[in-house]
Amino acid sequence: MTNTQGRNPRRHDSGAVRIESLTLLEIESILSSDAHYAATQTRNYGERDPLHDPADCLFRCPCGNTPVLNYAAPPPNALRLLSRPLSRGDGNAFYVGCPACGKVGQPSLRDWRAVIDWNYLTASVQAGSLGAVPYFNLAGLTAQQAKDRLNSIKYDLSLRRAQAKMRREQGDDVGGRFLARIDAYLGWANVAIRVLTTSPSPAPDLVHARPQVA
Repeated sequence: MTNTQGRNPRRHDSGAVRIESLTLLEIESILSSDAHYAATQTRNYGERDPLHDPADCLFRCPCGNTPVLNYAAPPPNALRLLSRPLSRGDGNAFYVGCPACGKVGQPSLRDWRAVIDWNYLTASVQAGSLGAVPYFNLAGLTAQQAKDRLNSIKYDLSLRRAQAKMRREQGDDVGGRFLARIDAYLGWANVAIRVLTTSPSPAPDLVHARPQVA
């Protein structure tokens, strides 16, 4: 790898690079540097593909019951969670809902996104154990070790996401699933950090809930 020690491209006061302000050349220089290689604890996130059967990793509802991943027209209380309307014309979307208490997550056109949003929403209520997160090999780590690993993973993924988007804008064939997988891992990293830092309650079980197609 290329050693870029001494270069300090557009950093926050904390020392973190402002990724959104970097050029593609600068991003690729960081990704290929010895310093970044040493700081990135792992790119082995586990055997599970975050785009495959995401409903298998749903956290239980705060009421204690099993949620369901639906594909249908989202109810009004789910639509109110959106910052902007869904773009799909038929009005259907994926969303997680609890048939027992009626709690719902944010709708999405991607099943994995709906699951991640639900888990982030419920993590502070019923998480608290690193074993609840099926990615990043966090089991057995201390809280500080897990936080350090997750922060290094998030930074590496964010750089690779920016690199892929810039290459796509230049006309390169990046692949939609490649970008989706990066986004899914970033989402799970945020869930893991929330599990780690915001709730002292026991970890949720992983439940097996398959999509129900309307």
